[in-house]
Amino acid sequence: MKPANHFIRACILATLLLFTGKVLAVESTTILTSMFTWWNHAMKNPAGLTQNNFGTYFTDDAAIYINGHLQVKGTKNMVQHFRKIQKRMDSIHIELPFIEEFIAGDKVFTYHRSVKSVDGVTSSSLVMGYITKKNEKISKVSFLRVSANDD
Repeated sequence: MKPANHFIRACILATLLLFTGKVLAVESTTILTSMFTWWNHAMKNPAGLTQNNFGTYFTDDAAIYINGHLQVKGTKNMVQHFRKIQKRMDSIHIELPFIEEFIAGDKVFTYHRSVKSVDGVTSSSLVMGYITKKNEKISKVSFLRVSANDD
């Protein structure tokens, strides 16, 4: 399925959830906001990317999916995965606060912008999706990402 189709499906799901009456107001700081606050700082410093630090926010077996593809599974593997990203880029960060965020059951839904710089060229992506929580940690990330450079 094309990324645009994933994005449309996520938009429809988010809209349906908004109208079911089961959406809760976002707490002042969700686990997702806390994690990205830490992640933004950690991506500037390789020493910040440790299994213990990932374990603060993620279950040991957490999985991250982008556009329907598994990117990484487990906090141990997250260290190497994100250090590779860190080495390829001049910088990367998630804009906070999110454009949109809400909670529905054990999921936190988000719509946000990711900004990166590679070889001096800055670009951004729009990201929409959700995380699933288990024992107040992130057990699954399922995001759809599309280029925002056409705007």
